[in-house]
Amino acid sequence: LVTALRDSERQLEARVAERTHELRAQETRFRSIFEHSNAAIAITNPPGDIIDANLSFGRLLDQAEDSLIGTNISQFAASEDAPATTGMLSGLRAELLGGTRESYRIEECLHKASGEPLWADISVTAIRRVDGTVDHLVYTAIDVTERKRALERLENHQATLEARILERTRELSIAKDQAEAASQAKSTFLANMSHELRTPMNAILGLTGIALRQTQDDGVRDKLEKVKRASDHLLAVINDILDISKIEAGRLQLNASSFRLGDIRDNLINLVETKCQEKGLTFGITIPADLVDRRLTGDPLRLTQILVN
Repeated sequence: LVTALRDSERQLEARVAERTHELRAQETRFRSIFEHSNAAIAITNPPGDIIDANLSFGRLLDQAEDSLIGTNISQFAASEDAPATTGMLSGLRAELLGGTRESYRIEECLHKASGEPLWADISVTAIRRVDGTVDHLVYTAIDVTERKRALERLENHQATLEARILERTRELSIAKDQAEAASQAKSTFLANMSHELRTPMNAILGLTGIALRQTQDDGVRDKLEKVKRASDHLLAVINDILDISKIEAGRLQLNASSFRLGDIRDNLINLVETKCQEKGLTFGITIPADLVDRRLTGDPLRLTQILVN
């Protein structure tokens, strides 16, 4: 019986030694993972005192991890120059300790040993005993200062763009008002010019008509007919140019009527022949004989304008 008990004891000791070796290997493996993790990890007791921290957590706060042991983690909350949001580290932790929450994640402003502020993405998880009470808390932090600064720069840039847009909108509104004022001034000018130009042209046409009725001289009548045709053409052009509603609405329309090319030719000659003679230039228009008297349909005023131009 004694021998059997001794054999059983040796077997148990061997199993304990083997299990102890396995546990030590696991501890070494997990310790290596813990120490060399890129994420900053700290373990605290329920009140928040740090009982362990890895190299990354020390680098995050610019301190050696040995000096962190025993320090309450709330001491690294941001200073007055960069205040933390109230309750991120204490209020939410109270919920973990009270059992109403198992974990939480928050962005918190911390400060390094030098006092320099930094932003960290922090996850906190409660590790509980069998009875449900909290044994310890695990803090995992990632430095997001550069991301936070980039967001701030982006927000500032957006605010600048919005300010520029408002300014540009104001400038465009002023330009629009100025354009409308200029358009109104143009309309007023054209309306005044319409009266100023049409009045003497109507007088010329009226007096020419009276002279035609009173004279019997063929030479004088020919000259007066030329004056009348030129005046009619000029008045039609003036009416067209000064027709504000058609110009602004883009509704200038062609008028279809019957006309002779010979009449168009005679009108053109009346308009430009005198100036040509004054400059010593020869002016002539050649139209095939079968087209001179042929009746065509179109807008003689527009055709005359094109040919004159």
